[in-house]
Amino acid sequence: MISYGFVENIDFILVSQKRPTNNPKNPFAEIADHHMKLSMAKEVAMIQRSDHRPVKLNTYAARYLQSISGF
Repeated sequence: MISYGFVENIDFILVSQKRPTNNPKNPFAEIADHHMKLSMAKEVAMIQRSDHRPVKLNTYAARYLQSISGF
């Protein structure tokens, strides 16, 4: 995401959590999630490549994000 010009802690934040596993040798796994601003989500939706039919997924995502943001 940084290669597209997004900046951590401005456009998105990294959220790390420890979650239990079924492995007795490693009972917890660290999971990294990214929380994006709506404006970043719109840009990512537009640059994502998808062959979803009949409407490309990036177009569907962009329309959805525009509808919830009021644009």
